[in-house]
Amino acid sequence: MGNADSVLSPEKIAELEKSTHYNAKEIKHIVSHYAQFDQSTNGEDGIPLEKLSEIPELCGCPFYERIAYAYIDRPTMRLKAEAFLKMFSLLSSRASVEEKSKALFNSLDCSHDGTLGFDELFRFYKSVLSPTFDDDYIIDLVVRILQRSELQEQHRVSYQDFQKLISSEEIKEKMTVDLQLDV
Repeated sequence: MGNADSVLSPEKIAELEKSTHYNAKEIKHIVSHYAQFDQSTNGEDGIPLEKLSEIPELCGCPFYERIAYAYIDRPTMRLKAEAFLKMFSLLSSRASVEEKSKALFNSLDCSHDGTLGFDELFRFYKSVLSPTFDDDYIIDLVVRILQRSELQEQHRVSYQDFQKLISSEEIKEKMTVDLQLDV
């Protein structure tokens, strides 16, 4: 099993201290946590997306798969150590609501056009409202949202519109995951 020193170089750890919400000691601890799921020699294989469901802290986050997909190594479809760390930095309580909101919006924007359409909004609301509400209710909700006259673009939801659809409190509640950092 890899360890933090073999997975990330001291230079990379110093770089990650500047680009994440963690200090060097916490980074090493998180990478050790990562190594529990990627048991390759130097932690270079990555964690398959489906194995993330084994991380107890992610259970309360309905968007972790979408967020993880933004960080995943496309050729292997696995989450590598640095990406794992960056994902948990974004999901941590130390990240701002703005960071979380923008990341969520970007993870939903499958067309990469800066707006959300019917399918993207349906997937979003399905992950938030299911199983409490059935698909017919969610479809009706999405149609009503896309018919609003105050949308910046007709039948599309921009990031500014999206911010009005989900409160800061909901973003904090649904997108905050703190790993136990007993360091």
